[in-house]
Amino acid sequence: MTATASTRRPRCDLFLPGHMAHWIQARKASDGPASWGKLVEVYEGWITVSYLDRTAQYRNHDADAVSEIAEPGAKVRVSERFRMLGVDLADHTSRGFCIALEKDQWRPCSYEPLTEVTSEALAERLESRGGFSVPGQSLEKLHGE
Repeated sequence: MTATASTRRPRCDLFLPGHMAHWIQARKASDGPASWGKLVEVYEGWITVSYLDRTAQYRNHDADAVSEIAEPGAKVRVSERFRMLGVDLADHTSRGFCIALEKDQWRPCSYEPLTEVTSEALAERLESRGGFSVPGQSLEKLHGE
């Protein structure tokens, strides 16, 4: 069954650990130091990764998406500093997931779409949701303030 606009889940709007990855976060994680590990399991929102010297658990609001592209034993790249987990795909690309460390405070998903592109609205999004992403054409409205 193909998901339609009416059957798709709403998209979480949080750019906090374990939720949406911001493109700047993903970019920094791809350039920075990372640890390589093996995926152990994905269970009830938790992703377990085994390293040579330890095992760690990370949380993601849609952890099942990791299971859809990687099986236990798959090699994963983790940047705990930038809260990103990467999985290499067969087509020489990779998929990134924002992760929360066990010590990070967890916040349930939020589903409030960005409706205003004003300085005040964007500042509020940064404060309450950890960031935002705005299509370029929407920034023209902000410039006209």
